[in-house]
Amino acid sequence: MTDTTPEVSSATGTATTGTSGTGASTAGTPNGDARGYVRAKTGTLTGTNALAGVVPDVDGRLLVFAFMSNGPDPVGARPRLDALAAALRGCGCR
Repeated sequence: MTDTTPEVSSATGTATTGTSGTGASTAGTPNGDARGYVRAKTGTLTGTNALAGVVPDVDGRLLVFAFMSNGPDPVGARPRLDALAAALRGCGCR
C-alpha cells in the first residue's frame, strides 16, 4: 500500500485500486494517479452500482466517500464511479 497512515492502514480489509480485490483491474484514472491510494468496496445489484471507501487527498487528509448510480448501463457506470474516487485523490480540500 502506498499510504501507511493509521487511518488508511485500518482499511486493510478493502480492495486497493490497481493492486487487490475488485480494485485490481482499476487504475482510477487513465494514467493511474490514484493506484494504491483508493481503498474501496464495490456493490452491484441489477441496474445499480456503488463504490464506497477512503482515499487520502494530496494534502494527506483522509476523505471518506460513497457513490451510487442506477440506470440501464451498469457496465458503463463502473468506470465513472472509479473516476470520481480518483478525482478525490487529487483534491486539495481546504
